[in-house]
Amino acid sequence: MIAALLMACAAALLVGGPPALGRLDALQPREAHLGPKVAQVLLGVAVPVCAGLAWGPRGLAWATAATIVIAVVWWLTDRTLRERARRVRAAETAQLVMALSLLLRAGRVPSEALQEVARDCPALAPAVAAANLGADAAGALQVASEVPGREGFGHLASAWRVAERMGAPVAAVLARVAEGLRAEDHLRGVVDAELSMARNSARVMAVLPFFALGMGFLVGGNPVAFLIGNPLGCWLVLAAVTLAAAGLVWTEKMGVRT
Repeated sequence: MIAALLMACAAALLVGGPPALGRLDALQPREAHLGPKVAQVLLGVAVPVCAGLAWGPRGLAWATAATIVIAVVWWLTDRTLRERARRVRAAETAQLVMALSLLLRAGRVPSEALQEVARDCPALAPAVAAANLGADAAGALQVASEVPGREGFGHLASAWRVAERMGAPVAAVLARVAEGLRAEDHLRGVVDAELSMARNSARVMAVLPFFALGMGFLVGGNPVAFLIGNPLGCWLVLAAVTLAAAGLVWTEKMGVRT
């Protein structure tokens, strides 16, 4: 009953709300994925519970180990893809801020310069619309800066507010902002490169048990039969998987500031 309830809740969260809510993702990027995350947790709990009810403690152990492996692989893949996308957005943001600075130095009106730069970046479309309507363009830029990799738009929003309220020249400030964003992205790349050795070592350590199983067969043993047939085998596998997953997550989290 409990497992069925958990799976039903997870399915409901995965289905999600109406399509119109998709427009809120751009305004609330941190809350947009709350439902799927909760659903994944519920599924991760429901599957081992179902296995435990069906096959007893050994089924619970094997299902938990499999769930941990799938969850860690999913997390690593998702994190890699998101980090790659963040780096692309960060480099693009620095280029856009620099292009906007050059256009302003050339004598373009800020709203026109922003509109021209936005042709290569749909994320700036709300700010352009706000500027054309005389609304709070800086606020729209601040909202856009909440997307990972777009943090530079927050500096652009601050400079935009100063220019609107005091009429101060903003081109030189944006040039410095762009250089700062490039330097920050370069520093992050250096840190990631320094940490890549530790992360790669952790990944190698995570797959070493499979090589150990192969070595067991080479010397005439049958470790798989022991792990499957012995009552303690499943719990040894669960302990090994848990420790390996914890090591992978810990090393991947090194150097992360957010």
